[in-house]
Amino acid sequence: MKRKKVIRIKDPYLRKIRYNLRMLIIKAVEVKNSQLRKEFSRLYKMGNKEEAHKVNKEIQKNTSDLGRSICVCEVCGTAKEDLLYIPKYKSWFCVACAKLDRISVPQ
Repeated sequence: MKRKKVIRIKDPYLRKIRYNLRMLIIKAVEVKNSQLRKEFSRLYKMGNKEEAHKVNKEIQKNTSDLGRSICVCEVCGTAKEDLLYIPKYKSWFCVACAKLDRISVPQ
């Protein structure tokens, strides 16, 4: 996207669906990262530090990608609120964080 975009949902039923879908995605990333942490631990104990480093990079990438996704606010981590996309940061932020100037919103 090339400009700011707010995704607002007013219907409580649709808000609940959105929240549940976000939580499914978050949970899937958590499960994947948990598996990768076990793999990292196993590789590190075996002395295969290069492979362990690759696995650790993947964990960091998954976590970073989740933080920049529409699932959570990058500042406060909320998944329940309406989110605002700011192209300058290539990330999504909740409207509350934007209003409280926790981020610098470009004009």
